[in-house]
Amino acid sequence: MRSGLAVWQRSICAMVLIAGPVFVSSGSAYGAGVQVSLASYFNADPVLRYSGGVYTTPSTSWDNATPGGGVDDWMITQSAANQLALTQSLLTPTPVGINDTGLYSASGARLYDVQLGFTDATPTGTNTAIHSNTSGSFTFSVPNGQYSQFAIFGSGGSGSSTLSITLTYSTGSPTLLSGVTLPDWYSGVGGSAAGAAGTYFALTPAMARQAAYLFPASGYQVPNSPNGAFIYGINLAPDPTRMLTSVAVTYTSGSSGYTVVNLLTAAGALAVPLAPTTPAPSSVWLMLIGLAAVGIFYSVRLNGRSANAA
Repeated sequence: MRSGLAVWQRSICAMVLIAGPVFVSSGSAYGAGVQVSLASYFNADPVLRYSGGVYTTPSTSWDNATPGGGVDDWMITQSAANQLALTQSLLTPTPVGINDTGLYSASGARLYDVQLGFTDATPTGTNTAIHSNTSGSFTFSVPNGQYSQFAIFGSGGSGSSTLSITLTYSTGSPTLLSGVTLPDWYSGVGGSAAGAAGTYFALTPAMARQAAYLFPASGYQVPNSPNGAFIYGINLAPDPTRMLTSVAVTYTSGSSGYTVVNLLTAAGALAVPLAPTTPAPSSVWLMLIGLAAVGIFYSVRLNGRSANAA
């Protein structure tokens, strides 16, 4: 009897092990989404980092492709913000900088993760594509797919800029988004990550920044509501019924003075999963029938053994 029960129990465990992955695979098709690196277009390092007790000093600023003068400031990571606030005795409000991992997980209306092209520990090297009216366009390929959401991330320096963005699909005519605003990094919070094409939203909370020309003794600037240093996302709102293949970005104009466009990465969420993520109802029923059949088989077998023993 015990032997039969053990076999039955082992069979049930085996069926559970088979069934488990099927049910686990029924989770969300989004989560991480699709990440698109802009590394091949990186030409600047305007982010101050702090790791292992050492600063990685930027080679340029967020405001100016060729820094110099009193308007040049750096973006800073969380660890750099913590150290600057401590050194300069400005611990209130709580220091806020770019996430040390460079990762912003899917949240709220944004159905995809955003991974920047650097971490706090990344050594000296370019991590940002800076463009201006002198070098204002580039095109990047997108992993072919039908997207429910897609955005490009960055912010302006020395004022807001206007962009023209073209979405190219595998079929049909490209979509042109003209007059798209990329806000200056110190201009306040934007709208929703599920907004219309050409609208923008804040990826980060209001963050501190560091004046390059005053580093390291002073120049740590805390956010002053509603302003602060922000990274924004520009909603491209692609056609979810067509296969997106590439995105072209062109700087068209800026505010008075010298303005630049700082772009960090692009990411999106697929409208159509790459593979089915839920088991078909028939598969579930077949699994339950199989479990029942195994149970009946061993019940009959055990009853037969009991009768023979008698």
